[in-house]
Amino acid sequence: MAFEFRYQRVLDVRNLEEDREKARFAEVQQRFHREKEKLGDLEQELQELLERESRSRSGRQKAGNIIEMRRYANLLEQKIEAQQQTVKKWKDKLEKQRRKLIKATQKRRVMETLKENDFEEYRDEVQKEAQKVADEVATQQYHREER
Repeated sequence: MAFEFRYQRVLDVRNLEEDREKARFAEVQQRFHREKEKLGDLEQELQELLERESRSRSGRQKAGNIIEMRRYANLLEQKIEAQQQTVKKWKDKLEKQRRKLIKATQKRRVMETLKENDFEEYRDEVQKEAQKVADEVATQQYHREER
């Protein structure tokens, strides 16, 4: 009599669900990091522009060039603000997906624990049966020797 877990299909489904949530988490995490990197690039570009603008003010630079740099700086600041919102949105999505993954993992672990408990019961039952058979054989042997 081999061990057969009565909820193996449920466990298999829970494993698939967990794998799917892991894959989704990885996708969202990659997107979050890409958006965060874009934000960093924009901030670095703005910093470099401001440094150039500062150097231009100290030197002989045309007012038109400085005004253009200021306009571009304002545009970059707007892009940075928009990108910060995008990063926040993806961070929220990442946390939501993390919670889904944790929930799927917990559901799978519940089934794994149930399987382990069922296997322990099965093993105990097999041991009891084996002991019963051994006792029966010993009893029969004893009665044969008595005769």
